[in-house]
Amino acid sequence: MSTNVEKSFIARIACSETRMTYFDQHPDAEQVKGSGHLLTTAHAYSRLNMMARYYNNAINNIHIVAYFRCYDDYYNIQIRSSQYFGNFFSKNADRILGVFPPAGGDTTSFNLFNSNSELVTLDNLKGSHATVYLRARNQGFINRQLREDPYVYTYGDAPGDPVTFNLEILERNVDYPTSNVPYA
Repeated sequence: MSTNVEKSFIARIACSETRMTYFDQHPDAEQVKGSGHLLTTAHAYSRLNMMARYYNNAINNIHIVAYFRCYDDYYNIQIRSSQYFGNFFSKNADRILGVFPPAGGDTTSFNLFNSNSELVTLDNLKGSHATVYLRARNQGFINRQLREDPYVYTYGDAPGDPVTFNLEILERNVDYPTSNVPYA
């Protein structure tokens, strides 16, 4: 059995093989003002296909790097890349995933699950790449929802399309980072 520090790690995180971004960095950013801290992906809605397609030519140079701090079998996820540095993945009152300042016990924590719906920690993630499902602790799995006006994806534990999160594990067995220098 590993300690919490031994199960803590730093990783780049993407969603269903697509880089994540924030509303204020989305190609349609002008239309989603005031929600800049919410997480999304760079997709554009196609009325013809009635779905949101990834902006192939979009400049999405954001790589979200996060510290996964373990507590027994669940994680708090803290941003360690430059935008929103030090904030945490958490849900707002509408159950939408965003990045928020630390809120103690009100910060959403997450369990990681593998493709067999088994609860996992870093002990179970042997390589440098892993694909997991996130579940808000004692709540629902994180799904994708299509928001209208404008049409952008949001992520939260409300009903929606299941999504996976792709982790590129950069460091293992990480104690709480004290550096004020963001990851690139």
